[in-house]
Amino acid sequence: MELIIRNIDNKADKKLFVELARRLGLKADVVSEEVKEDYALSQEIKKARKNEFVSKVEILKVLDKWK
Repeated sequence: MELIIRNIDNKADKKLFVELARRLGLKADVVSEEVKEDYALSQEIKKARKNEFVSKVEILKVLDKWK
């Protein structure tokens, strides 16, 4: 499965796009700004993810320095 995300500001164009997708047998949803931000954040986390393990203690030490 692939995902296409497209920003459409005009309500009429958005409605047309969703209707066209559905007529073509595709699933189309309109999502909130919060959902778009969550998706973008998850993609950045995936890019930055490293293979090495970091313990909870090490993470807490770093977070504690930010207090």
